[in-house]
Amino acid sequence: MKKILAFLLTLHIFTNTAFASGVWDYKINSSDTPSIVDSAVTTAAVDTALNEVRLPENTASMISFWPDGSPDYIMMTPTKIIHFSFNGTGYDENIILEITPESSPTAIVATGPFPDVKLGVGAQIRHMSFDGSGYTRNAPLEKSGMDGAYTLSSNRAGEFASLVGNQAQRYMFDGSSTVRVPSLEPNVDLDSPVDAGIFPESLHMATLERDKLRVFRRDSYGNPLSTVTLASSLSNPKDLSTSGAGDIGAIIGNTAPHYSYGGGFWAYNPSLSITSGLTNPKAIALRHKSFDRIIVDGNEAKYYRWTGTQLVYDSAKSKVIPDLGSITYRPYAVIQSKAKDPMSNVKYVRARAYHLVPDGTAVTWSVTADGNNWVKKWRVRGTPSGTTCEVSQDNGLTWIVLGDAAKATPEVDTKELWAEVTPGRTVKWKAELTTSNMTITPKIKPFVVGGVAVNWAAGTPPNVPIIDLPAVCYTTSTPTISWTYSDPDGDPIFAHQLQIKRKSDGVLIYDSGKVVSDRPEHKINTSYDPSVPGPLWNSGDYEFTVQLKVWDSTDMESLWSPPGEFCVLAFERPRIAEIVSAPTGQDSPKVLDTVTHKVITPGMLEDQLPKAKAGSRVKLLVDSIGPINTLSTVKFPYLSLEATVKTPIISKYPLGSKINTWEIDFWTDANLEKCPSGTLVTMQITGDAGAKGVATLNSPPYAAGVIVTQGSIYEDWFPVLQGRDGD
Repeated sequence: MKKILAFLLTLHIFTNTAFASGVWDYKINSSDTPSIVDSAVTTAAVDTALNEVRLPENTASMISFWPDGSPDYIMMTPTKIIHFSFNGTGYDENIILEITPESSPTAIVATGPFPDVKLGVGAQIRHMSFDGSGYTRNAPLEKSGMDGAYTLSSNRAGEFASLVGNQAQRYMFDGSSTVRVPSLEPNVDLDSPVDAGIFPESLHMATLERDKLRVFRRDSYGNPLSTVTLASSLSNPKDLSTSGAGDIGAIIGNTAPHYSYGGGFWAYNPSLSITSGLTNPKAIALRHKSFDRIIVDGNEAKYYRWTGTQLVYDSAKSKVIPDLGSITYRPYAVIQSKAKDPMSNVKYVRARAYHLVPDGTAVTWSVTADGNNWVKKWRVRGTPSGTTCEVSQDNGLTWIVLGDAAKATPEVDTKELWAEVTPGRTVKWKAELTTSNMTITPKIKPFVVGGVAVNWAAGTPPNVPIIDLPAVCYTTSTPTISWTYSDPDGDPIFAHQLQIKRKSDGVLIYDSGKVVSDRPEHKINTSYDPSVPGPLWNSGDYEFTVQLKVWDSTDMESLWSPPGEFCVLAFERPRIAEIVSAPTGQDSPKVLDTVTHKVITPGMLEDQLPKAKAGSRVKLLVDSIGPINTLSTVKFPYLSLEATVKTPIISKYPLGSKINTWEIDFWTDANLEKCPSGTLVTMQITGDAGAKGVATLNSPPYAAGVIVTQGSIYEDWFPVLQGRDGD
């Protein structure tokens, strides 16, 4: 046997032979989420009731007191900004000071002078000034080009801060327009920031991030002093509010901790913290020059009043706001999986998922196998004309369109989604959700309720298969090609694809497509349709090359093997083209009408064979592959006799041609005593191809025989008596 061996040049081969369990699913339910999602780094909203992952609500900057200490405050709803005026004991909606922008606001802040308001609308931070009868826009105090801004904080007229991406940006009025002041900003990118706040009485800036609360301290001249981390390892941070020179209130999960500066250091202030009684807190606003605060809990603005010793809930000052629904979404969030161990080093990882991506939204996927080095591989986006799936070959620098979002779903085997990663056994995926329209969100969501939302697999592709081919020609037109399979991860074979080409010119004549099979072999099939020739015969040649590739159980694909050479010397597709005298019930095939020919198929039983009357001439056609120059044996035995074979035997092409079709006429004895009804006629054919060898077609064992007799042609004759008149 000759071995066709190739080396997988681009893949490192590991020797670990343990079975690699390198395929996982995530359904986004309460059962699998704790073991799959890394909540410590995930900022996206994981909703196991709705089985979806989406951007979290942006509840920061939805409520604000004025920096001058006024008791009035403003509240953002999906359609308007409500001004609540203090009436001495409680709060009333002030219709005169209500603001209704043309589209949903993304953030609000009360600014000076009272009752001015800043709000985010689209890519603008607008400044609304009250002229005595209503609000008008104050253009010099506004800022355009603020795409992605989703929080607001202000300390005096014309000055504000906003989160844009991972930056906390600060703006001031320079006497003619509003300009950015980078020198007063944190000089680092923030870690998935949730909110940022500036102080009415200092130049410090507080930032609430994915898992921490920090203060970037500055002196009165704006010089940086230090960065203080007030809290770390936070879970579900939502909002912060600043007051005075160093007071910070925050919403963390279902609590509202407070931090204060005093005595030269920052510290948690338990007296001003609320650790119970909140069910769904979203936002907080500290009242300046007071320790009072409002916490938005569900659809209620809860007022907490400082008594001098403690904070107490004040029902008279609290307000239920019925239309306080989902307002906007944060522009960015991430969900990351916990590590999975495939039991051996892997070099390739692929994630696939179902998405809902409206126009202006996107989900970008990254994977790692060593737990540290991430590869940004593909994304799905919503566009005005529909969805698109794009792949990157340079870690997200450029993108190539593959098709629509369906290309990334778990049931589609999109090879381009595989990412080559640093080898390891710490497999993770990460999905980054973004939106340019903060009123809508992308979602990762299964196509059917309870179905798989995310599928990911890891492994190293199988080694190039080693094809086993004989040193001599195959003597069948349906050879079984076998190979040696091996996989660096120890994953078993899952599928294969085999292609055969003519050796002479490389023309493809057979492609199996992807065949799911756990056996390292493939049988080349032929045609048993009388009008359709077999693929090898139809190629016009008998010398071929074969290549194949394989898939492992994680659906990872090997490279193509190098071409191996083989030849075929065989007969195939014996078929009856004519029965001169067919018995009743037997269709009579016509030589020129191939559809009527009766093909003798492998394993055909005696009662399935065509019927012919004893003595009837039968025309048999047989195809051959290989340079057969003579038929050394042509016999049709029956009982103890042999049928008569017409000579010469006719060949369609010259003797020794690469392929041929042989026309053989034969008939049995018509005497029913010698060939009674039910006689089985068998077949023995041998073809000589010289140095290439010989081909045989014997039936049996190919089939039970070639025909069965029924009656005799003598039945077609009748006597005619003749005589002379007058004798």
